Amino acid sequence: MIRPSRPESLDLRVKLCCTWLMETGLQKAMRIAGSGTDLARLLGVSKSAVSQWGDTPDGVPLDRCVDIERATGVPCEELRPDMKDYFTHLRLTPEPKAA
Repeated sequence: MIRPSRPESLDLRVKLCCTWLMETGLQKAMRIAGSGTDLARLLGVSKSAVSQWGDTPDGVPLDRCVDIERATGVPCEELRPDMKDYFTHLRLTPEPKAA
């Protein structure tokens, strides 16, 4: 049985959709910022630092998650899924009252 071929534009749409589904939090932040270089500029760090975060098992350092969330809107829980409970606890902890 001969199947009709799909148009190339459909293949591209499927590929883009699947790429976004598998996107890490850091990749999403870089996409929103424009690029890894743009994200590095927003954070005041080197491009190589951002690249290293993607290459390490722990990913984004905890002290950078809040900065990235503020700059791009990507939640800390997406940047560090392994620390989801930690960030949930921080969000639920009330701010100390001023004396």
